[in-house]
Amino acid sequence: MGDKPKHPVRLTNKFVAKLTGSEMWWDDDPKATGFGIRSYPGGGKSFFIDYRLNGRQRRYTIGPFPRWSAEAAREQAKKLRKEIDQGVDPAGDKRARRTAPTIQDLINRYVGDHLPTKTLVGVRANDEKKMLAEVGDKLGRHTRVAEIHGGDIADMHRRITESGRPVRANRILAIASKMFSLALVPKAGETLPWRNAAQGNPCKGIQKNREEAKERFFSQFELTAISDALPNIPAALPIAFA
Repeated sequence: MGDKPKHPVRLTNKFVAKLTGSEMWWDDDPKATGFGIRSYPGGGKSFFIDYRLNGRQRRYTIGPFPRWSAEAAREQAKKLRKEIDQGVDPAGDKRARRTAPTIQDLINRYVGDHLPTKTLVGVRANDEKKMLAEVGDKLGRHTRVAEIHGGDIADMHRRITESGRPVRANRILAIASKMFSLALVPKAGETLPWRNAAQGNPCKGIQKNREEAKERFFSQFELTAISDALPNIPAALPIAFA
C-alpha cells in the first residue's frame, strides 16, 4: 500500500479539511503506527490503519471524516495497534462479522435440511413455517446467529406467552432449540459451525410453560363405531365406564 510520504505529519481536523483530490497521508504518532487519512476526488475522506500480520499487509478502515475527528480516529488507531501487536486481525474480524450467518440463514437451513426429514404435510407443514417466521420476527432476521444468548430466547418465550399463547410459546421454543442445534455443527460443504461449543444452544435451560391435559370427547363417528361394536363384546368381559 504505497504512496507513503517521506515525512509523516500530525493529522488534525484543519489539515484533513484542506485535503482535495486523491491524497494519502500518514500520522506521525509513534503509538499509532500505520494510522493515516485518504481523500478521494469526490470529496470523501476516510481514516485507516495499515498493518502487517502473519506476513500479510492489511488495511482497516476506521471511519469517515468529519464523522470521525482526527483525534478520535488517532485514539482508535492506538487501540487497534495494541490489539494487532497481540495478534488480533481487525480487518479479518470485520469481514467475518459481515459474512456471519444470520437468523434468516438459520431458518433457511432448517427448512432446507431438517424440515424434509419430518413427516409434516399440508396444514402442519405450513404451521411450522409460521412458527419459524415468528422466531425470525422475535429474534431479528438480520441478527447474527452467534450473537443470540439465552436471555434473547427467554424474552421471546415470555413475549409469546404473555400474548396469551403459552402452549404456542413452548412449540416455538422447541423449534428454536432444533434450529440452534443445527448451528452447532458445520453446514454441508463448510468446515466451521455457525456457533461454537462455548456459545452452545441458547435455548438450553429455558423453562417451558406448564401444559394442562385437555379432556377429549368422542366424535359422533367414534360413538357410532363403539355402539356398533358393543353387541360383539363377550358377556364375560367386564366393561368399565368412567
